[in-house]
Amino acid sequence: MPAESVALTADLRSRLGEDTVRTLLALPRDQRLPALALHLGQTPEEALQTLASSADLDRLLELKVDKAAATRLPARLARDFQVVPVTPAEATGALWLATPWPPDAVMRDWIATFDPRPQQWWLAPADRVAQAIVEHYGIGAGSLEDDPEGLNQPVDTGAADNDVDEEAAVVRFVTEVITQAIEDGATDIHFEPQEGQLRIRYRVDGLLVPIPLPENLLRYQDAIISRLKIMARLNISEKRLPQDGRI
Repeated sequence: MPAESVALTADLRSRLGEDTVRTLLALPRDQRLPALALHLGQTPEEALQTLASSADLDRLLELKVDKAAATRLPARLARDFQVVPVTPAEATGALWLATPWPPDAVMRDWIATFDPRPQQWWLAPADRVAQAIVEHYGIGAGSLEDDPEGLNQPVDTGAADNDVDEEAAVVRFVTEVITQAIEDGATDIHFEPQEGQLRIRYRVDGLLVPIPLPENLLRYQDAIISRLKIMARLNISEKRLPQDGRI
């Protein structure tokens, strides 16, 4: 059984069954708590309390991102592990971390690579952790970020593979922007190339609202626009005349 399942008490594992535990651990970390609530017949808040008791961790319902600590953790690590550093309530010298699912040894080791301080963990609602990550790192930051210190163990296979990786990153980024727009109830998405930046705004309730974006977005501007043109079946080589398309 995966090492992180040890965080669940024998009683909770018995209630769930080993097949269900394996199913939960196969899900992305941000989907495990809602799935646990469904299996237990509880609300997400009740499931968070059950999980916190099982893992012997305290809950943290209000998250305030520790910006200094967050700059040390790569966006991809925060996104993949669904973890965000939070401002400690007292000066203990520890790194306070909020996550919707108890950490395993691999997760602890990766974080220690970038911040060696002792770790103090808190369980927090999955939606609030995800929102904190978006607000600090920007939508799609993990998708466009260079692999931090070999997090995904890249192999140098030449420029061609690097181009493929960049294209996949842009596809993921555009998908995340559209997905977030749907979740926010936006009726329009405005991609606005400007001198020195690419601004993206959602129209929500008739108002255009800028969304937080990763700092390195400008590097991918041309690729993002080309991706949108491909999705809308437009001519990607035409850059002077207006075109109409639909996605």
